[in-house]
Amino acid sequence: MKGLSQFRLLSYNIPQPTLSIQNWRRFKNTDQKQPVVITVAITGDVAQQARVNVPVSPKHQIEQIVASYEKGARMVHIHVRDDNGKPTWDPKKYQEVMEGCRKYCPDIIVQFSTGNYAPNLEERLKCLELGPEMASLTPGSVNFKASRPGQNTCVQYINSHKDIDSLASKMLELNIKPDVAIFDLSMIYATADLVRRKLVTLPVRLMYVLGGHMALDSRKEILEFLIKESKFCFGEGKFNWCAVGVGWNNPAVMKWCLELGGNLRTGIEDTLMIKRGIIAKDNSELVANLAELVVNSGKRIATPEESRRILGLIK
Repeated sequence: MKGLSQFRLLSYNIPQPTLSIQNWRRFKNTDQKQPVVITVAITGDVAQQARVNVPVSPKHQIEQIVASYEKGARMVHIHVRDDNGKPTWDPKKYQEVMEGCRKYCPDIIVQFSTGNYAPNLEERLKCLELGPEMASLTPGSVNFKASRPGQNTCVQYINSHKDIDSLASKMLELNIKPDVAIFDLSMIYATADLVRRKLVTLPVRLMYVLGGHMALDSRKEILEFLIKESKFCFGEGKFNWCAVGVGWNNPAVMKWCLELGGNLRTGIEDTLMIKRGIIAKDNSELVANLAELVVNSGKRIATPEESRRILGLIK
């Protein structure tokens, strides 16, 4: 990418993450309890600072990534914003955040969003040239509608077959693992077709998105059916998964994930609340709440190496 190699991370005064003795004992691999991978989606495209401490600038994002890693997050899902706080596809912003991750918490798995706020496919692809370990891939289109009463907004999230193939092909070329977002049942079958055509490799990582204003309602029966269909399409042991509960759905969905053997995702992109009516102070508090849930369920937080094995990044 012309001119990008000259861009360098600003010198931020961000401390190295240091696990407390209590957290070290909690996360250390000392037994045979099932390891669980926690992903933190720190920013997204919607959350505004007027409501919550959403990290917008690269410096603010890096600070919250480091804090979330210390609390147990093993992967970070990154959207970037411009200097006015609006969603952007600027690869320099992605690079700045990624270099901050490499400097201050090099073990964390970096995942970029390839959302279609960019003006064209070429702009969506540029961030992949930076070489994150993972990137989002949505194998279909979605109609979003307002999540709160009184809102009249409706957003079409459009992914043509050509765009999907181009994104998947680029990730394959650059050895970037897709995190396949499943917003409706047909997207599981679309992913199976990508596997059949060798554009996505096994094991597949799937992220089921549940929430009343999305395409899938937030019910445990739906999540169970999605898992069943994934087993049918890919085979036992050929995929790993997490789920997202949008907004106040998140706490219940995270409990279902633990009960059904999945991994977890939280963060300001997904929810502002630790539980309904209680707003988190930042991403790290959301992660800490999930880490406590994992421990209380009889499982444990995966180490960085275990996380990469679970996600299919290493063998």
